[in-house]
Amino acid sequence: MLKKISIPILGVVLAITIFSCVPPEGEKKTTKETSKETTYKIQIAIASAVDETNVNIVLKFSPPEDFTFKPEMFLIRSETDTNKVIPVKDVKIVKRKELRLTLDQPITIDDVWAISSSDDPGFKNKRFINYEKILYKFYSDKPLGHNIEGGVNVFRVFSSRATKVYLVIADDPIEMNNKKEYEMVRDENGVWEAKVPGNLFGKYYGYRVEGPKHFTEAFDPDLIVFDPYSKAVAVENSYKQKGMSVILDTSKYDWEGTSWVGLKAEDAIIYESHIRDFTAHPSSGVPENIRGTYKGFTYRGKGAIGGINWVKELGVNAVEFLPIHEMGTYEPPFGEQVEHAGAEKGATIVNNWNPYARNHWGYMTSCFFAPESYYSSGDLTPGKYSGLGGKQVNEFKDVVKELHKEKIAVLMDVVYNHVSQYDYNPLKRLDKKYYFFLNDFHGYDARSGCGNDFDTAKPMASRLVVDSVKYWVTEYKIDGFRFDLATIIDWKTHEKIVKETRKINPDTILIAEPWGGGRGEPRDGGGYTLIGFSKRGMSAWNDRIRNFIRGSASASSNPTAGIVFGKGSNEEMKKYVLGFLTNVGGDFYEKGHNINYAESHDNETLGDFIRIGNGDYKYPQVITNRTEFVKLTPKQLAQNKIAALFLLTVQGGIMLHQGQEFARSKVVDVNSPWLKGFKKDEKGNWYKEIILPNGNIKKIMWPGGKAKPGTVDHDSYEKDDETNWINYDEALKLEPNRELLEYYRGLIAIRKTFDPFRKADIKAIRFIDNKERISPSLGWILPGDKTTGGKEIIVLINANQNSSATFTLPEGEWQILADEKIASTKPSGTVSGEVVLKPITGMILIKK
Repeated sequence: MLKKISIPILGVVLAITIFSCVPPEGEKKTTKETSKETTYKIQIAIASAVDETNVNIVLKFSPPEDFTFKPEMFLIRSETDTNKVIPVKDVKIVKRKELRLTLDQPITIDDVWAISSSDDPGFKNKRFINYEKILYKFYSDKPLGHNIEGGVNVFRVFSSRATKVYLVIADDPIEMNNKKEYEMVRDENGVWEAKVPGNLFGKYYGYRVEGPKHFTEAFDPDLIVFDPYSKAVAVENSYKQKGMSVILDTSKYDWEGTSWVGLKAEDAIIYESHIRDFTAHPSSGVPENIRGTYKGFTYRGKGAIGGINWVKELGVNAVEFLPIHEMGTYEPPFGEQVEHAGAEKGATIVNNWNPYARNHWGYMTSCFFAPESYYSSGDLTPGKYSGLGGKQVNEFKDVVKELHKEKIAVLMDVVYNHVSQYDYNPLKRLDKKYYFFLNDFHGYDARSGCGNDFDTAKPMASRLVVDSVKYWVTEYKIDGFRFDLATIIDWKTHEKIVKETRKINPDTILIAEPWGGGRGEPRDGGGYTLIGFSKRGMSAWNDRIRNFIRGSASASSNPTAGIVFGKGSNEEMKKYVLGFLTNVGGDFYEKGHNINYAESHDNETLGDFIRIGNGDYKYPQVITNRTEFVKLTPKQLAQNKIAALFLLTVQGGIMLHQGQEFARSKVVDVNSPWLKGFKKDEKGNWYKEIILPNGNIKKIMWPGGKAKPGTVDHDSYEKDDETNWINYDEALKLEPNRELLEYYRGLIAIRKTFDPFRKADIKAIRFIDNKERISPSLGWILPGDKTTGGKEIIVLINANQNSSATFTLPEGEWQILADEKIASTKPSGTVSGEVVLKPITGMILIKK
């Protein structure tokens, strides 16, 4: 039997013939029968301008083979003035579902154009036309920002789609005294310019930008935004980050003869750290009025422990600061419906994810050329202004200079893959559709999970990134960079960074976080590669050795799979010992491209990971005695030591995270000043009561997935409190933790003193198997050189938690540099013949 029905599916009416499975009595079941009765309606999925007069469209549904497309089937109109239309004069089929439309007149990018079909005259199923390929044509090499040219102040800013831009100058950013405005002139490349005579140093400036008025746009002529090329900004301490650029003369700083330290990546022992966390805690010994600031970091007065004092005593030769670029330090108030300052005018947002309403780590950049004003020695009170006068510029230069005096390199963690999300970010307000990846509805396409993704492939966006990196190398003498979510940055931009920075300083260290959260190279998704960066002369975080040491990034998966828990094969261990190079089965072409680490700012600390893996902590257990919890047990101490011994004896660069040297714990601060107004009910649930506009009170519960006060944190990005601040008492007054600290200091000294740990010819490295054939348990012999007096070095590790391991040493006596108790460049005894290592112990020996 046959039955015919009509089914509308997303605007396409299909006539479908349905066959009964059982033929009626007396009939045979028919073979294939089909109906050609089809009504096809055009629906557009994607529309992209190829140039000003040609638009490519992708259809939602494939047309019938004999369907003929005609120009009059397509409608294009302006969304800012619906009376403005552009006729289509020709249609060509590119692919089965892809067409190219030729327009009767050019499309203009300073408008919002929509396309639909003649079946949809009301534009209910419209798609906005993307201008990406047209925007790629814009490029200028004119100096941007504020510059003095021929004795005149010249201000330039790029905006390809603005219709008007005004320069605003005032004596201060708060009262706006002596405010003056200048209409800027646009050139053919989208650069707007104004020239102003006189001495403007010490004044403030910003831009008012007019553009198409539409919900997909971020132009707001009532708003003054600071310059993306600002050398310094003064901003309100609030989530909107209202502020202006400071006009500064930066040419007169006295570097006292200091410069880049010339550190090679393979020699680097990097200390990843947060500048505020160094001295914010009272135990840092820094005066209260400068704790957590640039000045606090450089303070060397009586009783000072934190900051540069700690770095110097630890012995590392490089400091990598979490983001220093001006950033959105605040997020919208928790639970309240407020203006979304990072979206189009009139948009609102409710923060239901961050009870602290803070962004402490700094991965929300708002200006790529200015140092963070919150860390200057000004007023950090919410609602007041940071950065007045631009003193943060010289204060951060002081940080770099003082570290260089100690021959310690300075690296910056930089975020070029996205920008600040909730504030008046100037790149959004100047040219949203140029600088960012957009979805089909011209909203932000944020596959990274950060709210927006910065499109570095566009020429002026790429230039912005390269200019920024070059500026920090020249103006601040920065020795290197770590690139956040680096696969979101296109390869051509990476290649320019390598070329341009190493023209200035051949030893510039460039490190990639080699993933992109869902977007990367190739640009159609994915985004994880170690070898891709190595091919381009860049280093990358080696997450493979991290996982080998601890088990995984997060304790929520495989928390007991690493060598610190007695897991892992000896054959895999050999690859890491040899630098994880391509010729031994790894992913790096050079040792210096490999940055080995076991802990970073992300996820749990190594100390907490071990506590969780051992079963000594299980979320959501509340820690009632932090001191006792942080104090290492004998087993925890041994596990942390074995991780340190292995990490600091493999080939390649090394990175430690702040506090790793004493097994720091991130117990969420129950007394955080940012949790005022929060309460806890009888079941232990945290909440805050919000007064609604109508006077009613609404209870807002603590967000799911966020660590509660008193528990161990796995993602402390928002906590400017004792969760993150370094408590030096826990390092110095808890005996087992202090023992671990001294062990790290000794291992760092050993690695720095003896070149074979960093520069050995891997072909000359020989391995020693243990007699018991257990794993993970391995020994290796490093060839001697002039730093060892020609003597060989042996490293022995037994990470097995149940069995001892016996190693037969080469002939002769061997001096002990490290064992299960101590590590030092000064030998503490001798061994020969056979050495038996107890579980979770190791040794470093040098030929006597």
